[in-house]
Amino acid sequence: METADDASMGICVPALSAIFTHTSAPAELISKLASEKAGFGTGWLVLQFIKQMQIGGPISSLDLSEFSLDAGKLGLLLSSLPAGPDFLETLKGGPHVCKGPCLSVLNKFLRGAASVSLKTLNLSKCDMSDSAGGTLLHSLPPSLEYLDVSENRLRSLSMEAVRSAFSQGTLSKLLGLDVSNNPLGPSGVATLARGLSASERALPLQSLKLSKTAAKAEGVKALSAPLKEGKAPSLQVLDLGGNDMRAEGVGGLAGAVGAGTLSSLRVLILRANCLAKKSKGDEWNFSSLATLFSHQFPALQELDFSENQLQGSADAATAASMVGEAFGGGRLPSVERLNLSGTQMRQTDVTAVCSALGTGSVPSLRVLHLCRVDVPAGEALAAALDSDRLPELRELVAQDDTLSEGMGVVTRSIASGKAPALSVLKMEVAYSTDPNTHVDDIWEGLAAGLRGGRLGSLEDLDLSFRYDEDDFPTEPNREFARALGAGALSSLRRLSLEWSEDSDEVVGALAESLGSGVLVSLEELCISVGCGEEEECKSLGEVLSTGKVPSLRKLELTWWLDESLEKLAQGLGVGSLSPDVAVDFRLWPTEEGDAALKAFAAIIRDRKVPGLRKLEIGEARPDDEGFIVEGAARDLGEALVHVSGEGRTASLSSPALEELWIDSDGFETEKGLSGLLSGIASGGGCLPSLHNLHINRLRQRDTPAAPPLAECITKGKFPKLRNLHFSSKSNPISLGQEGMQALALALCSPHAKSLRSLTLRSEETGNDRKAVGAEVAQMATIAVAFSSGQLTALEELSLEGELFTESVSALCVGLGSGKLRSLRSLELQRVLLHDDEGTTALCQALSAEKLPELRCLKLGGVNDAGLKQMVKAWCEANPPPLEKLDLSGSFVGVTDEGVLALIGLAGTGRVPILGDVRVGALFSSLSGNMQTVLKNFFPYTL
Repeated sequence: METADDASMGICVPALSAIFTHTSAPAELISKLASEKAGFGTGWLVLQFIKQMQIGGPISSLDLSEFSLDAGKLGLLLSSLPAGPDFLETLKGGPHVCKGPCLSVLNKFLRGAASVSLKTLNLSKCDMSDSAGGTLLHSLPPSLEYLDVSENRLRSLSMEAVRSAFSQGTLSKLLGLDVSNNPLGPSGVATLARGLSASERALPLQSLKLSKTAAKAEGVKALSAPLKEGKAPSLQVLDLGGNDMRAEGVGGLAGAVGAGTLSSLRVLILRANCLAKKSKGDEWNFSSLATLFSHQFPALQELDFSENQLQGSADAATAASMVGEAFGGGRLPSVERLNLSGTQMRQTDVTAVCSALGTGSVPSLRVLHLCRVDVPAGEALAAALDSDRLPELRELVAQDDTLSEGMGVVTRSIASGKAPALSVLKMEVAYSTDPNTHVDDIWEGLAAGLRGGRLGSLEDLDLSFRYDEDDFPTEPNREFARALGAGALSSLRRLSLEWSEDSDEVVGALAESLGSGVLVSLEELCISVGCGEEEECKSLGEVLSTGKVPSLRKLELTWWLDESLEKLAQGLGVGSLSPDVAVDFRLWPTEEGDAALKAFAAIIRDRKVPGLRKLEIGEARPDDEGFIVEGAARDLGEALVHVSGEGRTASLSSPALEELWIDSDGFETEKGLSGLLSGIASGGGCLPSLHNLHINRLRQRDTPAAPPLAECITKGKFPKLRNLHFSSKSNPISLGQEGMQALALALCSPHAKSLRSLTLRSEETGNDRKAVGAEVAQMATIAVAFSSGQLTALEELSLEGELFTESVSALCVGLGSGKLRSLRSLELQRVLLHDDEGTTALCQALSAEKLPELRCLKLGGVNDAGLKQMVKAWCEANPPPLEKLDLSGSFVGVTDEGVLALIGLAGTGRVPILGDVRVGALFSSLSGNMQTVLKNFFPYTL
């Protein structure tokens, strides 16, 4: 097995070789070396040769996303970079270099001479706080052309730094700015807008991305002002997705478009914005959209309207007619990509859009994503295809609604060769009450098109057919599956098929096509099938295991645990899948699952699926009990960690398994889930790549699984486990003292150090002294684990039980131990927090001293008294650096009184970065004045 030192040596050698041969060492290689202890010296040496002796070419990029060394090493590395116009142009940061002592070093570098050539600064996904962002963004070099600070925690301080940089002319060369996925709020976006307005001259900005910044209507209106002023006349990309901008925000944007200052706009992303709803009252309002689309968009190539409800009131025959009118009126002549998925548009409006496409007013359309397509809309789209009005169409997606009955006639047109450039086709359909039209048209049309060689440009074919096995039209489906091997799909890279049949004929036909050797480019295959017979499933498995699809790199199989899976496993056992094929298996339990699971376990044990990456055991059918028995479950557990061979030739059966998802509802008795985990615990090897173990929907009968789960952890069976979920959303369960004791001991072991996320549930359902005592003992036990020091890297903790106040007090001994210093998110979804001793204990634990990294607190059972007590505690001691307080799932209720206390806390300045307060359904119960005040203090309020 390769060690870290071996890996470092593997990259040191080519770097040193480059020096001695006077050639260039790749920038990626230098970045890799310099980011870790074992290779830092070599990386630094290479830079010294380049800098001092001009050996090799210039270093144009440096990637610090994986840098993990101290600030001194970072300073040494950055000071070794050659300076000059031909050197460093691209710098990518990472979480480690954007906080603590390293932040000052990076800031100094950005201010220094070595950064004068920097054109691209990528600080995305750096977990950068607002204060850190404010520091770095005040130090931007004037040479910068692209700045990406997306997916951080930036707010007003950072945007003030950007505003200052724009107003001072520091960003006069900036072409692209991405601040997406930051909780800027309306005020942060408005601050950025003021920076654009403050620029003395028009900016060369071409791309501006602000998706998911909580801009809301106020922020979008503020941003629209400088755009209307012509401060960004070259803007080509504007991404405002996911901002709840509402009709008022659309109105602001319409004003900017109407001014003619956005005539260069090529990409407009408006997805998930409630575009046709008012901010107040949630009433329908399409007038702003009508105004927006009354203007010309001469250069617009991409329009994304997805995930906006545009259906209007229930009695409206039409609502979003302005979209079709804009296309038909020639106001969107250059559009190449149109996304209307998730809009629930009225079929009259969908038909209008499809009819407009047939006028020839959008000749360059390449990508079309549609919502539901009824027959009139389908006929209009088919007419557009038949008249050769869409010669450039490359991608067609209709996966919104399984009753898209118009897709049959559309498929007929495509299959006749009327979409010669089509490379992506995705449909999800089902039989309607009259199952004899559109679905058969789809199958038969595609089969004819494949046999006629008229679909040869397809690269991605995704078809999902939902209906009962009894309604399945075997013959047209079988002919389609056979036609896949007709020789006309040499470009197909991805094939995804979902269906159910009462025979196995379609499976057999698919096996034929896959084994024909004509799908020479197929890299990804996804099959979800339920079949009534099984012999042909063996043929499919044999084709997959014997290298008949050599190009395959990813395989996803969703199968019922029945005889068909048993036959599939037999076929997979004939040969062996290549380790290069990443395999995901999703298995659905049935009453015949015992033999099938044993057969599946056998091919895992024999390394017939060495690339197994994800295994999911789903729930039983709604009307059935679980079916997996102890013996079969144990076989699977042992197979997953089986070791074959000895010494250096030893090999693990599942070296690549990263995710294990288990729905405990699929097991027959209390020993089923325990059997699976006991099998893993007793097996000879481990799961070296497993990072996600998700065991859900536990019932009381499943709690004996806690000790074997703990044994797996204690024995090091999951050395890289990051996320552990052992809980139940709906069922109250108690792990008992034995189960909790075992888990606590496991979490106290060194093998728990890798954990980053932990979700548990345990509670007593009685209300007597015995129940209270039992629950207190359990919480005291888990508190010991939290205090042990082995969970210092834990970032997310969720306890889903409804606890007694005495239990909360016991739990808080661990929460307040000071050992959970990396904890960022704490969720107590069902814990009642009133004016009691448990709330007092929690308030003492929730401090900056004890939980210095806590950013998100989710409470589901707090009332006014509990919230006021928490506020009082935070006024007396430093609160944690909370950014988000989520009360949206509360089942007790917070009124004006509790919210007023929270607002009072904000007014003291003790929670300066708390901008996201979610109250969910409680919001509507607050008074109008309190709603307004809450939004003013917490801009990200939902």
